[in-house]
Amino acid sequence: MTAALTAAAFFSGSHEKSGVFLERHGYLPAMLSKSQFSRRLRRIPESVLRGLMSQLATPFHEADSLKITD
Repeated sequence: MTAALTAAAFFSGSHEKSGVFLERHGYLPAMLSKSQFSRRLRRIPESVLRGLMSQLATPFHEADSLKITD
């Protein structure tokens, strides 16, 4: 999940670049192979991913609703 979220947030969705970054900077001890990563990511239920994305987006929606418009 960490690699997938990092990829989405900072690497235009590139899981490979995300994995290299996380491993190089010591956030993950060893990144999975591309195929292992893809298989594990696909096993996460869609409802879990949607719930997580909803939780992550909430602060941005709240901040946006506080903006004053003319």
